[in-house]
Amino acid sequence: MPNARGTLILLLPLLIVGCGNGKSPDVQPALRTASPAATENRVPGEYLIRLRDVSAGGDVIRQAFRDFGIVQMASLGKGLWQVRLERDPGPEVLERLAAGNAAIVHIQPNYRYRQQTPPARSMPR
Repeated sequence: MPNARGTLILLLPLLIVGCGNGKSPDVQPALRTASPAATENRVPGEYLIRLRDVSAGGDVIRQAFRDFGIVQMASLGKGLWQVRLERDPGPEVLERLAAGNAAIVHIQPNYRYRQQTPPARSMPR
């Protein structure tokens, strides 16, 4: 009859293999579309733009978005800009515009974020 240590040595590799994370390595997570709440939290006409050249000034943005009437433009540092447009064509149009402009790396709508209040916890007595 084998001793407990010998049994453990034989079963340990099986336990390690059998107790993986439960996911098959070839299973990819399903992509989800943005929730309605995410699209409702978008600040209309406001976008965040990442420029390829960090030292590039606002001239690149002024030229790219002149047809939409720039109301406000602010550098957030490291090539990131916040822009408010008078005539908002929508994120899809601006994403296509950015894809055709080599100076722009990425553009996205500016979203509102709210701090979530953690549930009240009772104090220990």
